[in-house]
Amino acid sequence: MNITTLLRGALLGLTSAMLVNTGTVLADDHISVPGLSTAKSGTVACGGFYRVRGDQRVRWVFRNVNEEGDFKVDRIRIYDKTGELKYDTNDDPNIPTGGMLPDANGILGPDNNTVTPHQTVRYRSEDLPVFSGLNGPGNVQVVFEWSADKRLVPPKFTLVRMIYDRFLPDVVVARSASTCTTVK
Repeated sequence: MNITTLLRGALLGLTSAMLVNTGTVLADDHISVPGLSTAKSGTVACGGFYRVRGDQRVRWVFRNVNEEGDFKVDRIRIYDKTGELKYDTNDDPNIPTGGMLPDANGILGPDNNTVTPHQTVRYRSEDLPVFSGLNGPGNVQVVFEWSADKRLVPPKFTLVRMIYDRFLPDVVVARSASTCTTVK
């Protein structure tokens, strides 16, 4: 038996021991990974560049990745580049969903703030209210607060930035995506 065979055997044994010690279970095509977080509520912040007219547009997309379990979007706040609150869906505490903005997929709106399993919500920058001049405020931060009746895997929030051709306004010339930041 040579040293290479001994090293391979030791490495295989060490890897197996690490999997057992971390609690990872590989059986019946089911993978259980420790540390998978669940929560009953959360707050997520996304950046964005928001102009009503112009060549830069943003999409805020979030998904309910759960097989079972709805979550509610309790509140959406938009801050301008100076940190000033410019829009708040919770403007009337007596009607919690009254100020909910309709999303581009037709899931959320003033009468509904619930996202059911596997639904995808998408907000477009050009559909948001104008609150700073004719073109919008430029750089913004959008804060989403969500809750659920039971612990579930938190929704996945993504920011998609697109730059359109100035002369062909329907042609995307650049696109990037990033994950939003969970702050609570």
